[in-house]
Amino acid sequence: MTTSALPTPGLEVRRTRAWVALALVPVLLLVAAGVWFVTHPAPLETTTVPVQATAPVGVAVYVGVYRLPADADRTLHLSDVDVADDGEAEVAVAALVCHGSALNVTSTPTTFCPDLEPASDATMRPGDQLVLQVAGESAGSVTISPPRVSYRDALQRATQPAGRPVELTVLAR
Repeated sequence: MTTSALPTPGLEVRRTRAWVALALVPVLLLVAAGVWFVTHPAPLETTTVPVQATAPVGVAVYVGVYRLPADADRTLHLSDVDVADDGEAEVAVAALVCHGSALNVTSTPTTFCPDLEPASDATMRPGDQLVLQVAGESAGSVTISPPRVSYRDALQRATQPAGRPVELTVLAR
């Protein structure tokens, strides 16, 4: 009787599984690196130095809080801008984008920024500025935190704070 040396099917399967598992490790690492890259763009500039503003009840004041530097190599496609305030005054806040110019604090924004649009679904290019329109509904003071901007920059997406806080005093009429 002769015996032949045939390969055992079980060993072949194990080698294939080991090879597949070994090949999956670099693929999974590459996918993880890609996901990390897409969700971690460079942070937007922030500062703790507040913008000081004063306005009477019912009068909107426009405050420039973040400007995309003119030499920036990025374009931000905004999807949402969240603003949080804390204080004794009731305020209504709207985020706007000023294209091609900038302002500090004013009640007449078109003097300084003829091209102003709502920030939701807007595009910020180098030199554009994020502006907050704030109208006090009651007298008092309020601090508005730097806005949290949800945006896309090429392939990258993030929600990050941008700019500076606002300290607003709302005066009674």
